[in-house]
Amino acid sequence: MQSDEYVIIVLGRRLEEGGKVSEIFRHRLERAGEVYRELKQEAHGAKIIVTGGDLGRRGVTEARAGWRHLKEHCGVDSADMALEEKALDTVSNAVYSKLLVLKGGWKKPLIVTSCYHIPRVSYIFSHVLGPEFEPTYVSAYTGLGREDYRRHWHSESVKMIEAVNFLDGIDAAPGDHEKVLFHLQSRGLVVEDRVT
Repeated sequence: MQSDEYVIIVLGRRLEEGGKVSEIFRHRLERAGEVYRELKQEAHGAKIIVTGGDLGRRGVTEARAGWRHLKEHCGVDSADMALEEKALDTVSNAVYSKLLVLKGGWKKPLIVTSCYHIPRVSYIFSHVLGPEFEPTYVSAYTGLGREDYRRHWHSESVKMIEAVNFLDGIDAAPGDHEKVLFHLQSRGLVVEDRVT
C-alpha cells in the first residue's frame, strides 16, 4: 500500500469571536488528529486537508484556524497539511477538497465531521467525488447537550433537503465537480471566481 493514499478531510465550522476555534470544530480537529496518528503508527502515512473559508467574517479562515490548532495542539506536522480556504458551504467544501485530492493523487479520503453532519456530508461528498472514490466518514464527538443536539439534527434535515434540491436541480452527474463549481459561482457561494 502506498503511503500517500490516505487523505483526511476535516470540515470547518464557523469560528467564534477573534477567530477562535469553536468547541464543535475543536472536536473535529482532535478526531482528525487521532486518525492521522493512527495511520502514521500503521505506517500508512496521511495528509490532512482542513477546509473552510471565512464565512463568519472573522478575518481568518476556518481552515487557517484549524491548521493552527492541529499543529499546536494535535502534533500534526505542517508539511502534512493542506488548506482549502475558499469554501463557504458544505457543497463548496466538497468541490474544493476534491480539487486538492486530485492534485495530491490521494485515493482514500477520510472525511471527519460531527455525527449529526454525516448524513448530509456523505450525500454531498459522494456526489461530488464520484464513483472513482469510496470515502470513509469519521464521526467526531460534539459535546452538545440534548436540546442543542436535537436542534442541530433538525437543522441538518432542512439543509439536507436544500442540498438534494441543489444537486438534483443542476443535473450534474456524480463526479462532475466542474458543473457543481460553476453553479456555486453563479450563486456567489465561493470566494473566488476561478480555481488556482
